[in-house]
Amino acid sequence: MVSRSFAVPLLSFALCHSFLLVAAGGFAAGQSWTTEPDFAIGGAPGSDTSLWFVVDVSVGPQGKVYVAESMSASRVTVWDPVGTLELELGRSTVAGGFGPPTAIQPNSPGFWVTYRGSFVRYSRDGRVLDTVSHPPAHGRGFDRVNMVEDGLFLAVGKRPTNVGVAPEHAVWDWPVFGVRRVQNQWITDTLTILNASRSVYGVSRDDGSRLIPSMFYTSQPFADQDLVYATPRGDRVGIALRNGAPGEVQLAELSVSGDTVWTRRVSLPPQPLGAELVRATLDDITRRVLARWDPGRHVSEEILRERVAAALYVPEHLPVVTSVVPAGSGEMWLRSSEASDSLVAWYTFARDDDPDSTPRRVLLPHWFRVRDATTTHVWGTRMDSRGAGQVLGRRLVSPP
Repeated sequence: MVSRSFAVPLLSFALCHSFLLVAAGGFAAGQSWTTEPDFAIGGAPGSDTSLWFVVDVSVGPQGKVYVAESMSASRVTVWDPVGTLELELGRSTVAGGFGPPTAIQPNSPGFWVTYRGSFVRYSRDGRVLDTVSHPPAHGRGFDRVNMVEDGLFLAVGKRPTNVGVAPEHAVWDWPVFGVRRVQNQWITDTLTILNASRSVYGVSRDDGSRLIPSMFYTSQPFADQDLVYATPRGDRVGIALRNGAPGEVQLAELSVSGDTVWTRRVSLPPQPLGAELVRATLDDITRRVLARWDPGRHVSEEILRERVAAALYVPEHLPVVTSVVPAGSGEMWLRSSEASDSLVAWYTFARDDDPDSTPRRVLLPHWFRVRDATTTHVWGTRMDSRGAGQVLGRRLVSPP
């Protein structure tokens, strides 16, 4: 087992010395790449042709766009970049027996789809070529599973949510497992333990008269727990450590054997957490708690507001990054907390870049969720509150 201390003694990081200067508007000084709309798949949110509950987007050979939709849609589709549907596998096809998809990954002979209980490899024309069942969870519970090869898997355990009424006693260990089949037995090895502390927000609304306390749970808005991602081929699990020095994020990728196979430390402009944003966040959470409030069995509104304020995690700085996306182009895309008006700053760099090089800075609309990227386009989704929306390809535009 590798403990979380792998961040220092087991890894040799090259420190990125280039701290970017912060401009008055919140963005770093200097020019940034921008994007312009180019491709759109599916209709605008709310239209009859909207896509629903898009959970994954990957760009494959010849620029084909592979989309997985879960929940009510429960299908996988393949499109050309201009939005022409070329293949659909849903409830009325052989794919209907596998349940909702959770991920999709193209390869040279076709594509793999991860479903809730199995991995399925399809040919380019949608024929089932291979099916591999997920490994059993052995009572531990897996939040996600990546197949390295048949009989060999990487799995991330369920993130702790047991903050209860005594968060000081909560267990915040978040395990990553290597799972292998040896003859007829499954062996689960703990590769590392991640830090999930301060990721969940819990506040009691109870006045003490209930046998089971009435709790309100949500994600901590300023959480800086570790982030986890899967590499495109699924043979590594990536970890982003965000609770170090202000502006620093430390990336590491582990193989199924627990070896550290790639690392990078990135320094970005620290973003102070202002008092105005804290107040607005407290007001918003309080409104949400009060919307589910039963004054006959709960504490007073005044006490409730005090509990909301006490439960909120308020660091000095915003999280250095809020999302990590390994693109099929070989680049890493990191969404920062830098925001101004309708734009958010993303930072990208190639895996084989000099560790001391400065990441490219790309400004994207705040509603755009990056899913994949090529050398010319960044692909992502725009979804409304109901889960309806589009897959969009935006052309990368270099500074003049």
